[in-house]
Amino acid sequence: MASFFQVACSTTPTKKSDATRVSAEKQALYRVKNGDRNAFITVVRDRGFIGSACDTDILIDNTRVGQVGPGEYIEIFLSAGTYILGANPRGICVGTLIEEQVNLKSGEVRFRIGIGANGNMRLMRTAL
Repeated sequence: MASFFQVACSTTPTKKSDATRVSAEKQALYRVKNGDRNAFITVVRDRGFIGSACDTDILIDNTRVGQVGPGEYIEIFLSAGTYILGANPRGICVGTLIEEQVNLKSGEVRFRIGIGANGNMRLMRTAL
């Protein structure tokens, strides 16, 4: 029975192709590829009941660039280099800022945000 509740309450991994890109209103910075911004980070937020009432702020080097909700993704176009990618729950959702160092070259580096049955948010690399 406990196994059922853990599965029913955690988020489901979501492929970028099954997610919706965030609107321009939800992404303040780095939305467009141009000039030397030929590398990008994609962050996909998993679908699921837990945490569905809250968006997640996405940060680059502690600057908020946008937010994602369940089943959405954000593409952040940057120059090659090393950055700190952060995710921070908004609103009534529990949790705290989580961060990951990203070394960008040309092309895409993909992450996903999942929330476990215990309510902990995770930011992890993904091939989905």
